Amino acid sequence: MTARDPRAGVTLLETLVALLIMAMVAAILSSGFSASIRNLNRSAGVSTAVDHALVRHDLRRWLENASPTSVPSDTRPQLQGTAKELTFLAVPPMPDFWPGAAVEVTLGGEAPTVRLRGIGPDGKTARDATLTLAPPGVRLTFGFWGRRSAEAAPGWHDDWPSGIGLPDLVKLTFTGAGRPLPPMVIRPAKALLQSEMSLSSLVPPVLPSRP
Repeated sequence: MTARDPRAGVTLLETLVALLIMAMVAAILSSGFSASIRNLNRSAGVSTAVDHALVRHDLRRWLENASPTSVPSDTRPQLQGTAKELTFLAVPPMPDFWPGAAVEVTLGGEAPTVRLRGIGPDGKTARDATLTLAPPGVRLTFGFWGRRSAEAAPGWHDDWPSGIGLPDLVKLTFTGAGRPLPPMVIRPAKALLQSEMSLSSLVPPVLPSRP
């Protein structure tokens, strides 16, 4: 057997072995990158869903802290709504707004959003924020339970005019593409009502749902 000349080039066999090793390494790296990308996309989807759930939780808290009476110096509606949009005033603890000041909350739209608008103590300075309730393509509709006049019997309505006080219940229904979301039934000003509730209080017709 003759010794190989050290000055000779790379043989075809060595080249093929090197290419095979490089292909195996590339395949391993590609598989790892693909798994990382899938996990990242899955984590992003879960994070978005969690953000939407937190906004729905905050919305419930804001509506439960809706202003039970109108403020004479504030011309904004205490609560008014249609089947597609709802606007109300709330005084919830919001660090980005002025403590104790009423914040106007408006929600609705094809991609359900919550728009917050707070007016400062001077009556002029305003702060705004927009939050998303659900993924795009989801539609939000509203129903209102209560008595709209002294003569009328309580029932569900597709709209609630301003100036007649708060409804007993507000129902939010999510419809459209994607995974269906459970409806939300919320009692406006519940935080105040619970502090005054007694054994003689009437039981609401529907139990509030989870966000």
